[in-house]
Amino acid sequence: VLQALKSAKHTRLAGVFTHFAASDAEDRAYTDAQAKRFFEAIGQIRGAGFGGFLVHCANSAAVLAYPELHCDMVRAGILLYGYYPSAAVPRLPGISPVMEVNTEVISLQTVRAGEAISYSGTFVAPRDMRVAVLAIGYGDGYKRALSNRASVLIGGRRAKLVGNICMDLMMADVTDIPDVAPGTPVTLIGAQGMDAIGADELAEQCGTISYEILTSFLPRVPKKYVGGEP
Repeated sequence: VLQALKSAKHTRLAGVFTHFAASDAEDRAYTDAQAKRFFEAIGQIRGAGFGGFLVHCANSAAVLAYPELHCDMVRAGILLYGYYPSAAVPRLPGISPVMEVNTEVISLQTVRAGEAISYSGTFVAPRDMRVAVLAIGYGDGYKRALSNRASVLIGGRRAKLVGNICMDLMMADVTDIPDVAPGTPVTLIGAQGMDAIGADELAEQCGTISYEILTSFLPRVPKKYVGGEP
């Protein structure tokens, strides 16, 4: 590869990088071995006469746990969302989630005791209930695996999802939450009132990682950037 780069008249070596597979783990052995091999390769590249290139290897976990590996630049990923890669990495003051996912109630339905809700009838009302229909579904990127597991925030209180999440809609139990009407704001990820729901919580409920939750929302969901520089 280095010989090919030397003979390529219109190509310049601008950067060399690697990506750590286990820098979020408590055991540092694998990352230390990766870093050793990487810097041996950097030495070979420089020994072949190349210079002036950027060196980078630190993902979010290495940004936090391996300051000696920050090199010329770092590649913060999940930290930009205000989340940590794992429980094993150091914490920084001032890091907090910045992404919210919100929708609204589009209708209210009365469900009688014994009636089933949504596809396949996975939820049967144990009592007479007031159910809010929400304008979001798995077609927007909200995981269907959260059916009958997750909650949303309505009026600053938790409302349990009931029935299977549909492509464009899902349902929440608002029987005990007053003043819910069409147009009432709903928070799926983020804070409302004194409570908050994070991507870590949703990830645990559907057996995945917060990365997948945060990156699942599809282009048809409108994105709005609030605060900060454009």
